[in-house]
Amino acid sequence: AAAERALREKAQFVPRYFEQVGTEGNAFRDPRGWSLSTYYLALLDPSSTVEDEQLTFVDLDSLVTRKLLLPFDHNLLVERARERLAAKTVYSSLPLYLLADTFTVLEALGAVQACLGQAVNATSLRKRLERLRELGWIRDTGEKHQPRLGRPQQLYQYTPPGERAFMFDRSLAPEGV
Repeated sequence: AAAERALREKAQFVPRYFEQVGTEGNAFRDPRGWSLSTYYLALLDPSSTVEDEQLTFVDLDSLVTRKLLLPFDHNLLVERARERLAAKTVYSSLPLYLLADTFTVLEALGAVQACLGQAVNATSLRKRLERLRELGWIRDTGEKHQPRLGRPQQLYQYTPPGERAFMFDRSLAPEGV
């Protein structure tokens, strides 16, 4: 609760999903001496913007590849949060928190693949979305998105009954399986 409040008050963000990933502490993380960091995974609305001039969004890949260096071991903590997101993507609906209020199957596929860092079997994802629809976790809006090229795509809305992600009983199949 305190971490969410700090995020809301200091950064002016209310995450769609928030969980503690871990706590790291030792005498070697900071040259000034012993330090402790508790770090979190926060998934924000994709339309979120930064209001404070001292804050900025950065590309996750630039942190993971260390093109952008954070102080101390914070790049490692970001990598661990990314690993948690990838691990949970295999068996949960977590990537749907990264989508706009309405989304297409292709956008959901893109979110899942971005979280995993690899392609997934589109049929497997469609089956997951259908299961979520049957259980009331997503709903068909009755609207369609018309891309510049191709057929109109059905729009869906993620409507989880609580603050938790749905946990599937099987792992998501990688592409080609």
